[in-house]
Amino acid sequence: MHPYIPIVLGTARKGRQSEHVAQYIYNTLKNNKEAIFELVDVRNYLVESRTIPPWENSNIAKPWRDIVAKSSAFIFVVPEYNRGYPGEFKMLLDQEFKGYNKKPALIVSVSSGGFGGVRMAEHLIPTLRYMGFHLLSQDIQVPKVEEFVKMSMEEKDQTLKEKIEKMVDALIEKKND
Repeated sequence: MHPYIPIVLGTARKGRQSEHVAQYIYNTLKNNKEAIFELVDVRNYLVESRTIPPWENSNIAKPWRDIVAKSSAFIFVVPEYNRGYPGEFKMLLDQEFKGYNKKPALIVSVSSGGFGGVRMAEHLIPTLRYMGFHLLSQDIQVPKVEEFVKMSMEEKDQTLKEKIEKMVDALIEKKND
């Protein structure tokens, strides 16, 4: 059975540029023969403005918990907002806990600045580790996202395709460890 790897878009903000990055990653990977990929939008899993504790049996959190249960690994596409990650992404993660244990994860950080969201990743990494994720030793950064959005498909491929494919191979390999 092929691993199931959700590509999670970690912001619900209107006009989000990271959506273009997540969609590019999904389009790059959707025909991969080694795994099954799905684009998961945080907007679709935040029904309330409060967090359901993972110990509560809730129909509100169930769709996210179902994704976590069937996933083999994760790709998180998360923008940097004021040097941190979006609150709605944290609220989504907080809907589960035990299901994350030892699942490999890749962070794709996105920013409008030149550092590609590394400051956000510095805050996110300890949280994901605490939750039990096994993070890849390298992340992918997408700086100056507005420029990325304007690139041709060929330019986007030159910028990201090889990195993404290499990291997905690492995710699948780590899953099989």
